[in-house]
Amino acid sequence: MKEDNILLADISYKGSIGALNYKGIRYLIVRPETVVEIQKSLTEELGGARAGEVFYRSGYRGTSLTAKRLLDEGASRKDIMRSMFHMGANLGWGKFSVLNIDEASNRFTVRVEGSPFAEAYGKHNEPVCFLLSGALAGILSGAYDRKYRCGEVECAAKGDPYCVFFLEPEKR
Repeated sequence: MKEDNILLADISYKGSIGALNYKGIRYLIVRPETVVEIQKSLTEELGGARAGEVFYRSGYRGTSLTAKRLLDEGASRKDIMRSMFHMGANLGWGKFSVLNIDEASNRFTVRVEGSPFAEAYGKHNEPVCFLLSGALAGILSGAYDRKYRCGEVECAAKGDPYCVFFLEPEKR
């Protein structure tokens, strides 16, 4: 069965300046190996924790802006998550699924199958998907209009079958 990428219908290209836009927001296509090489180089220069934080903040920035924009346009939290997880899959970031929602504490567990970052990174003894962690935190932060923190608890780079992320609101 052929799967269609519905994002393609909403992509426009402005050849005069080489701009690729999705619903008026500029994107670029970059190989995961490029992103991972930047991550590895920063790890050598700054250390793993500091480099991971740079990637985390970078992932957070874009998705929180998009989620906040959707919230301001009247989308429900559930629709924002569904839409952005679907968009992430269509952009090649892997297949997202919510494994658990603890309504009382607003904690979430999310699985990503086929993380391009874990795949490009190769075998490693610790989780490596900092960009995805930040992106997930940004989605929930924008959708819930409060800051979320995300940690990767399983990673395909470590040999786990997929990447699993735990998200919870930051303490105020």
